[in-house]
Amino acid sequence: MSDNLLTWIVLIVVGITVIRTVYKHGYQQGQVDLVNPPQPTEADRDRVLMKITLPWWRRVGGWVAIAAPCVLFWVLMFGAVRYGGGSGWAFFGACLLFFVLLIAGVGLSEWFWKPFRKAQEEMRQVRAGMQSADASASNEKR
Repeated sequence: MSDNLLTWIVLIVVGITVIRTVYKHGYQQGQVDLVNPPQPTEADRDRVLMKITLPWWRRVGGWVAIAAPCVLFWVLMFGAVRYGGGSGWAFFGACLLFFVLLIAGVGLSEWFWKPFRKAQEEMRQVRAGMQSADASASNEKR
C-alpha cells in the first residue's frame, strides 16, 4: 500500500514540475512575444519574399537545377567504375561532365529565380533607404 502511495506522490511531483516548466518556458514566453514581437531575420524575409514572387514551379525548378547534377555525379561515378573499368580517364570524364552540368544548373537556377533576385535587391534598397531616413531623422532631433 505504501509503494502505491509513494508512486502517486512521485507522479504528482513530476506532473507539477512539468506543468511549471511548460508554463514558464512556453506560455510566459508566448506572452512576451505578443507584447514585444521578435523581428524577422533576413532569412525569414527572404522565405516570404520567395513565396510571394515565385510560383511553386519556379522555386522547385531552381532547386532541381542544382540538385540534379549533384545526384547525377554519383550516377556518373558508378558508371565510371562499373563500365569504365575504374580508369582515370573515365573518372576525369565523369567529373568534367559533372562540372559542366553543375554550371549549367546554376545558370538555369538563376534564370528560374530571376524575379526573386530582382525583388530581393529592391527590398534591400528600400531597407537601406529607410535606414538612412531613420538616421537622418535621428540626427535632426539632436
